[in-house]
Amino acid sequence: TRAALTVALGDGSLYIAKCGPKKTPRVHIGLRHSVKQLAYMEHKVKHLKEFMPTKAKIHHVLGKSGFKNKKVYPMVHFGTSNKHLKAAYNILRPNGYKEITPALLSMLGARAAAWLYMDDGYFDATNARIDISMGSHSDQEIEMTIDWMEGLTGARGVLAKRSYTWNNERRIER
Repeated sequence: TRAALTVALGDGSLYIAKCGPKKTPRVHIGLRHSVKQLAYMEHKVKHLKEFMPTKAKIHHVLGKSGFKNKKVYPMVHFGTSNKHLKAAYNILRPNGYKEITPALLSMLGARAAAWLYMDDGYFDATNARIDISMGSHSDQEIEMTIDWMEGLTGARGVLAKRSYTWNNERRIER
């Protein structure tokens, strides 16, 4: 469960799909990244497979990057299902959509924080800070994530325009 939640916190997703000849609903985990991030994808899949054995492989596909983008890019995709994913789904999507809760964050550690940064963040070298975009989450969820990250790193985050930034030495607002 923890491995699936770590993978799904950022760009990963847990969803229900009907599969097999009987179209039985099952929880799937899916990851999609730019083909330039293949090594990163392989790292995440290797971690996931340590806890959830599967024969599923990474596939090269064409897909859109972002919600409004119409251009198609080469991407890599990994997806699989497992009966143990139901527990992770119920924690990550208690109301049917991805939601950050205290229960979720209490199960995650430094690897989840690093992958959240790798999935949705970037390092701003000019201002010596990290920005993580969390535009699809509520201010309350972002504040919980800031508190969680501070507990892991000692650095304080700031909610700024639906994303947050943090720096160990000073408070930064945009």
